[in-house]
Amino acid sequence: MREGAQGEVVKAAQTELLKHGDLKTAAQVDGVFGPDTDTATRRFQERVALTVDGIVGPATWRRLISTGS
Repeated sequence: MREGAQGEVVKAAQTELLKHGDLKTAAQVDGVFGPDTDTATRRFQERVALTVDGIVGPATWRRLISTGS
């Protein structure tokens, strides 16, 4: 998923980004993949040494939901 996506899967990714400290506030967990979620995704990807593209694809999703990232 990427900027422009909406729905419960986006909300789940935002929740994980919030848990990891990359999304700033709970108010940003709104199910809309906008600029704040894009920035948080890129920040997370850079921090965990993934390709920084702002897309929550399989590799990013696995790292978001794993406990050791």
